[in-house]
Amino acid sequence: MLSLCKIPCYVVWYRQEAIFVGLETEKLFLRPSKAAQLVDTSRQTLYAWMRLPGFPVYRIGGSTLIAADELVEWIKTQGR
Repeated sequence: MLSLCKIPCYVVWYRQEAIFVGLETEKLFLRPSKAAQLVDTSRQTLYAWMRLPGFPVYRIGGSTLIAADELVEWIKTQGR
């Protein structure tokens, strides 16, 4: 178990990449580069989105993480 900031989580290694999973919420957290791959956009675009209000970005310790399910929902609401 890895406890950073206020969100207890554990790290799963998949293909030499760290994937963070919240213990209490069972959310999947991704680093920005992996989140950009998930939604098929560039890292630069994703970093621009991270500055928008309501974007599901979490700063945990020294890491910047994005909740995968919240990212997909956020993208769905942007077209409306």
